[in-house]
Amino acid sequence: MRSERVGTAAKVLLALAGLWYSALAVQAGETFMASRAAGFSTVAPLNVARSQHTATLLSDGRVLVAGGEMDGGSTLFSSEIYDPVQNTWTVAASLNIARKRHTATLLSNGTVLVTGGLSDAGTVSSAEVFDPGANTWSNTSSMSIARQSHTATVLPNGKVLVAGGAKQANGSAGATVAAINSSEIFDPSSNGWTPAPNMAKAHFFHTAILLPNNKVLIASGALTQSPNFTTNPFAELYDYTTNAWTPGGMLATGRSQAVLAQITFGRILVAGGVNGTNRLASAELYDSQANSWSGTGALIVGRSLHTATVLSSGQVLVIAGFNGTDALNSAELFDPSPATWSSAGTLNSARQFHAATLLQNGSVLVTGGINNINLSSVELYSLGAASGPLALSSSPTASPNPATIGQLVTFSASASGGTGTLTYAWTFGDGASGAGASVTHSYSAAGNYGAAVTVTDSSAAKVSGGVVETVAGTVPVVAVGVGADNDHDGFSNAAELTFGSDPNNPNSLPLGVTNVASPLPLEVPRLSTRLVFNRGNHDSINVVGLLPIPNGFAAAGTKIGVDINGVAYLAILNAQGNSDSVFRLLLKKTNGAVQQQLAFFIVHLNSGTFSPALATAGLTNGDFRMKKVSLRVSILFNGQLYQTLKPQLYNARLGIHGSSSEVSP
Repeated sequence: MRSERVGTAAKVLLALAGLWYSALAVQAGETFMASRAAGFSTVAPLNVARSQHTATLLSDGRVLVAGGEMDGGSTLFSSEIYDPVQNTWTVAASLNIARKRHTATLLSNGTVLVTGGLSDAGTVSSAEVFDPGANTWSNTSSMSIARQSHTATVLPNGKVLVAGGAKQANGSAGATVAAINSSEIFDPSSNGWTPAPNMAKAHFFHTAILLPNNKVLIASGALTQSPNFTTNPFAELYDYTTNAWTPGGMLATGRSQAVLAQITFGRILVAGGVNGTNRLASAELYDSQANSWSGTGALIVGRSLHTATVLSSGQVLVIAGFNGTDALNSAELFDPSPATWSSAGTLNSARQFHAATLLQNGSVLVTGGINNINLSSVELYSLGAASGPLALSSSPTASPNPATIGQLVTFSASASGGTGTLTYAWTFGDGASGAGASVTHSYSAAGNYGAAVTVTDSSAAKVSGGVVETVAGTVPVVAVGVGADNDHDGFSNAAELTFGSDPNNPNSLPLGVTNVASPLPLEVPRLSTRLVFNRGNHDSINVVGLLPIPNGFAAAGTKIGVDINGVAYLAILNAQGNSDSVFRLLLKKTNGAVQQQLAFFIVHLNSGTFSPALATAGLTNGDFRMKKVSLRVSILFNGQLYQTLKPQLYNARLGIHGSSSEVSP
C-alpha cells in the first residue's frame, strides 16, 4: 500500500466536500486575499513537499497540484487542492500512476487532463483525467508514445495537442534522454488519441502557446541533455484546421527550460533558459503576423527552470529558477513598453522546478520546487489593494467581422481599474495605428489581421488584448441610398428590381433575359469614366468599353442597365442609339474588324438626379480628394447579354467646376 495514497473513505468525504465548497466560499468572503500587501508573502504550505509537479487553476478558482518528485528522487502519486479564500490545502485523490515532468491541462468541461511524465520506472505514455466535483482520477487511453518534458495545448475545438518531449529509460538523473518529434491529439469526447504529423525537429523542455490566429507555437527546446544541453533554435507552428506543421522562424539563441508569455496581441516573449551550460539572460520577441523573431531587453539575472506569468497589468512576472549553480530567490517584471526588466522583489525561499499559477483575483500562487531539498513552502505574489488592477472589461471587438476590402471596421475596447486617465493605443496588423476606446479602420488587401489594443493608466500600468479581423477579397459596392444586396451579386436590390431580375437569386439574369445560358463578359480592361455633375442639365457619366458586336447590328431595342453607387438606371435605345437623351450608344468599327466594334455610351441625367447620389457618397465641387464611384453595366442586344462581372470602382478627383479627369478603376 503506498503511504501517500488516499483511502476510499477519505475520497468519499472529499467528494462530498466539493459539493458545498462554492457556498462556503461565498459565506467566508475574500478576507484572506484582501489583506495581502504588494509583493511576496508566505501562505499555507503544501501537505507534501514536491518539485517538478503541476499546478492548475480550476474553474471554481481553486488550484490542483498533482504529482512531482519527493526527496530521494521518487515520483509522487499524491495531489492536493488549494483554497485561496480559506488559505488551506486539502488532500485530493491520488493519481493512478506516479509522475513528474508531466502536463496538466484544464479542459472545457472543468476536468483536468494529465499526460505522460517520468515515473521511477521510466517515461510513461498513460493519461488520466481529474474530476474536481467527484474528486476522482480516471484513466483514458494511452498516448502512442511515452513522453516527458513535453507540452499540451488546448485547441479552439476543445481537443488537446501534445507535442515533443523525451524518452528516458528510468527516473534517475544519469539515464539516457532522447528527444521526440512526434505529436498527437486528445479528444475529450471519446477519451481517445489520434496521431498528428511529426514536427520537422525534435523538441523537449520546450515551450508552447496558442496564438491569436489559433495556431500553436512551439519554440526551441533541447535535443539532448547529457552531458550538456544541446538546443534546437527552431520554432514550429501547428494549424489544427489543416493538421499540418509549418516553420515558425528561428530564434537567435537556442534555449531549453525557457518560458513563453503573450505580452501583446500576437507578440510572444521568450526569456531565459539554458544553452549548453550557460543560463541565459537574453530574451526574444515573436511576431505572429510577420512569423519572425527579434531581440528585446535582457533579464537582470540569467536563469532556467523559472516561471513566467502575465499579470493583469500586461507585465510579465518571472519567478526564481536556477543560475547554473544555485536556486534563485529573485523575481523580475518585464514591461512590454519600453521592453525593460525591473526587480519584482525577493521570495522568502529560493526555488527551481516550482510552479506558478495566476489566481482569479490577479495574484500569483508559487508552489513547491527544490532548493537542495524539495519544498513544501508556498508563496503568494500580490499586486496590492489600491483601486484594483487595470484590466480589460471584456475582449476587444471588431464590427463588422468579417469585412470586405475598403469597408470601415469599428474596433472597440473598454477597461476598468488602474489609476487616473486611461489611454487606448491600437495597431491594426497592417502597419497602421489609432488611438481611442473606439476607432475605425479599413484594409486594402484580403487576409486575417491581428488588431491589438494596449490600455495604459496614469501610473504607466498596461493591459493588452486583441481581435482577429478577417477581410474578404471582394471589392465592396459603394451603396448610396440603397440598403441591401440580398443575393450578393454586386447589383443592389433596387437595381435588380429596375432591371427586372430577382434580388434574392444571384443567378437571375437582368433586363428580362430568360433564354441566355450565361452572360458574356463586358470587357473592361480599358474601361474609364469621366464625371461631370452640378452643371445644370449636364450631369453625366461617360463609359468606354470594348464589345464584340456582330455585323448588321441595329441599336433599336437594345437595353442598357447601369447601377451607379447603388442607384439604377434603365433605358431601351431607338434606331439612333438614343433613349430620351438619357443614354446614347455610339458604335464604331475598330481597325476594320467587323467582330470588334467600340461601344461608347454616355449617361445624361436630369439635373438633381445624379448629383444628390454623388453628394451622399461624399463628392463635392472643389473637393480634390480621391473618391470612389461604383459602376456596373448590363447590355442586352441581339438576344445576348453582356455585363461587367463585378462592380468596378473608379477614383474621381473633382475640380472646382465638378468635373473629373478621365480615370481608370
